[in-house]
Amino acid sequence: MKTKEYSFYVAGVQFHQAKTVLNELSEGMELSLIGEPDNKFDPNAIKILYDKYMDGYEDEPELTMLGYVPKKFSAEVSAFMELNEYVVCELIKLTPSAKPWEQLKVKISLGLAAPTTGILEEDSFTDGIEPF
Repeated sequence: MKTKEYSFYVAGVQFHQAKTVLNELSEGMELSLIGEPDNKFDPNAIKILYDKYMDGYEDEPELTMLGYVPKKFSAEVSAFMELNEYVVCELIKLTPSAKPWEQLKVKISLGLAAPTTGILEEDSFTDGIEPF
């Protein structure tokens, strides 16, 4: 699988609830991504959320809005999400003492599966089974 990675500070942290969960966050943890197509500023907007129960101990998620993927990356990340491709958001730097817009740095990894031709070689069939 080919991957592409982007690292950036979470946009809009100062306008959301990040400060209420900073003490629960840790570097290396995975964060949730949810598209927000009705966003009036960016139809490709993607929310970055902390799921308190991502560890699987609870059936219902408890999501806290941290901020957004910056607009310059949102179209590509949104496209990968719509295609159900591999998209992972990891918190790579947590600095609670910094200015809000520099408190949370994440890495988003986008994976693209290698294309397959759909053509099978004749010798890939087992004895007694013929190709179509």
